[in-house]
Amino acid sequence: MIRTAFLLTAVLGFSVAWAADKDVKDIKPSKYTTDAEFVTMAASGHMLESQLGEIAAKRSQNDDLKKYAQQVAADHQKAYAQLKEVAEKAGLSLPKQLAADHQKCLDKFLPAKADFDKLFIDENAKGHEACIAAYKAAATEAKDAGVKDYAGKTLAMLEEHYKGVVKFRNAGK
Repeated sequence: MIRTAFLLTAVLGFSVAWAADKDVKDIKPSKYTTDAEFVTMAASGHMLESQLGEIAAKRSQNDDLKKYAQQVAADHQKAYAQLKEVAEKAGLSLPKQLAADHQKCLDKFLPAKADFDKLFIDENAKGHEACIAAYKAAATEAKDAGVKDYAGKTLAMLEEHYKGVVKFRNAGK
C-alpha cells in the first residue's frame, strides 16, 4: 500500500515540488514498482486527462487552449483503449474509477473558477511531467513485454502534451 501511494504521488505530481518546466529529455524515470500498479495508475491517469480535457474544452477562455484540451482528451481516450487491450493480454485489470488523488484533482475543476486556464495549465504540466517519468520507467522495467511496449509507444504522446502545455505556461508569463 505504501508503494502504491508513493507511486501515485510521484506519478500524479501533486506532491512534487514545482520549480521550472523541463525539457522532456531531462525528465528522469521514476521508481518502478509493478506492472499491475503501473497499469492501474495509467488507466486512472487516462480517465482523468480525458475528463479534464473535456472540461477545459468547454470552460477555457482561450481558443487555442480549447483545441489543445480536445486533443488531450481524444489522445487519452485512445491510449486508455490501447491500455485496456494490453492489460487484458497481461491478465491485469483496470480500475473502474479514478484513484483518490486523481479524483481530488478532478474535484478542483468542477466548480467554475475565474483562474480556470491557469489551473488547467499548471495541473496539466505537473501531471504530464510525472507521467513521463513513470512511463520512462515502465518502458524499460516492465516485466510484461506488452506493458513495456505500450509504455514506450505512449511516451511520445505524453511528451507532446507536455511540450504543448509548457508553451501555454510560457505564453502566460
